[in-house]
Amino acid sequence: METKTALLAGASGLVGGHCLRFLLEEPAYTSVRILVRSPLSIEHPKLVQHVIAFDELGTIGESLYSDDVYCCLGTTIKKAGTQEAFRKVDFDYPVKLAALTQHCSAKQFIIVSSLGAHAHSQIFYNRVKGETEEAILKISFDATLIFRPSLLLGNRPEQRPGEKAGSVVMSSLKYAMLGPHLPEIVSHRGYTFKRILSQIAVGTEGLFGSTLGIASTYVAGFIFFASFLEAFGGLRVFMKLALSISGALVGGPAKIAVIASGFFAMISGSTVANVVSTGSITIPLMRRMGYQNSWAGAVEAVASTGGTITPPVMGATAFILAEFMGVSYIEVMKAATIPAFLYYAGLFAAVHAQSCKLGFTGLPREKLPELKGALIRSAHLIFPILLLVYLLVEQYVPITAALYASVALFIMAFFARETRPSWNRILKASKAACKAMVVVSAACAAAGIVIAVLNLTGLGFKLSSIIVSISGGNLLFALLFTQAAAVLLGMGLVTPAVYALLAVLVAPGLVKIGIHPMSAHMFIFFCSALAPITPPVALAAYAAAGLAESSPFTVSTKAVKLGLAAFFLPYFFVYNPSLLFMGPYLDILWHFTTALIGVVVLGFATQGFFRNPLSRAQQAFFIILALFLIVPNDMLSIIGLAGLVIAWWIKSKKSAGESSHETPPA
Repeated sequence: METKTALLAGASGLVGGHCLRFLLEEPAYTSVRILVRSPLSIEHPKLVQHVIAFDELGTIGESLYSDDVYCCLGTTIKKAGTQEAFRKVDFDYPVKLAALTQHCSAKQFIIVSSLGAHAHSQIFYNRVKGETEEAILKISFDATLIFRPSLLLGNRPEQRPGEKAGSVVMSSLKYAMLGPHLPEIVSHRGYTFKRILSQIAVGTEGLFGSTLGIASTYVAGFIFFASFLEAFGGLRVFMKLALSISGALVGGPAKIAVIASGFFAMISGSTVANVVSTGSITIPLMRRMGYQNSWAGAVEAVASTGGTITPPVMGATAFILAEFMGVSYIEVMKAATIPAFLYYAGLFAAVHAQSCKLGFTGLPREKLPELKGALIRSAHLIFPILLLVYLLVEQYVPITAALYASVALFIMAFFARETRPSWNRILKASKAACKAMVVVSAACAAAGIVIAVLNLTGLGFKLSSIIVSISGGNLLFALLFTQAAAVLLGMGLVTPAVYALLAVLVAPGLVKIGIHPMSAHMFIFFCSALAPITPPVALAAYAAAGLAESSPFTVSTKAVKLGLAAFFLPYFFVYNPSLLFMGPYLDILWHFTTALIGVVVLGFATQGFFRNPLSRAQQAFFIILALFLIVPNDMLSIIGLAGLVIAWWIKSKKSAGESSHETPPA
């Protein structure tokens, strides 16, 4: 492994302390040198301290040569973004350090900033003048300016949600600077680092554009509501309701996982967090009932993934979609209702088929809570959820609806001893909400930077023409290209970032081909949402595999089989938007009915069971029938229904014949 040396300035502050810990734990660095005005009480084999005053910074020369130079700009969280914080930030220090970086030929000049990053970027940009400005511009070609908020989160991979997003951001910045040297189809005139920084940090686009704005307003309200709902016992409520509804059915434990995860995921909107919370209960329950470890993990992963496409909350992506399209959030909810219902109907059918195939029964009824009693005992926590749905339907501003629902939740939680708020619960919920916000905000900020570069270079408009030309105007090829791009980006980015990028890059091209704008954006939305269960990098499957003690790849492949209908649905509602609640109501009802039958048949076919086990040829036949039913085409739907009736009659006759042969003569 290549070894490097690092130089850190600003190690005495809160941000610098976290950055120093990261550098000391990073095996790639053999030596870490820090510039401090007074010695720090830290000892480490890699650490070398240089006590130096600000005025002496330009005299140290090449004696402090390092591969990477880190400069920490930090203010306290309490005062970040205030005028007092602005005055405390020494902006001449990083400018002078940047000049030193160029002199020492360092490979990277890295600025690590705190929550006051917005103010820091603007002031730093405005204060860089004259000779220092020239020094910064030269460094932009000799080294790289990187904003790394992920350094503040620790050193374990699961604690650095912005790591992959940072790679995408860096690629976009390099594209902006190297435009004239690229192939003609994607080339542009090229931009100076000053112009790129202005587009990203100072303008209305970029880092502080609509994507991060949505994350810090609408999404934050729903994340806090979901976190407090879980802390006050919301997960237990959903589990009891799921137990009372499906516990006694065939394959009860697996159906409990589907219902509980679906209920909770539609509120939280976070796939991986939902897998960890509900999966810690449902996966061991399924394993105790005899289901394979990998299959139990796959059920939980697919059920949790559906939360990002299920109203009323649907995660951060739905708010970004509404903002990009300029429509109300209720329109997005309306369009997602039928696909979300079909998603869970297909999963429920697959779970039922596998349970029948294995001969599993439900849990004893006497050990399950009564539905009426469960509803009464959980009514005080269900009310805030119903209030949230009502306010969204009445077209309240989403952040206002989340605020009112949160207040109602806090008040109603006092109505029962087991849900009564305490300081520990409040602190736990606040901590969980802040962690979730870091992930969403990092993704939205990265997407904003990339979008700013795309708008600056014109690649977003150019790529639409490229899609049209490559696909030759063929709708299916364009959709396949879009889904491949979503899977590729989903390997390193969370759903909101994937959607935001493709909405800018691909959606205009799809609309140009002739797709309805809502269908185009919903197609991208669905493809982005399915990335957590799509191999080879399936984050939801990885999380579930850890709980199930199984192989992540095995869990992800079984998750694809369980959620196979979801991969076809986006194509079908593009060709006929009736599945998005668009068009005459009779058409919507007809296509919804046939699609519902289709996803149920598809669920049975993927598990190889339809009244009795299916051969490979029979599986393929039923999958074709299911696709005919799901496709919003009257002729194909009629053919699919006729074929299903014939197949059902043949299977019934065969089952009856086998039963008569097995019955002994009287």
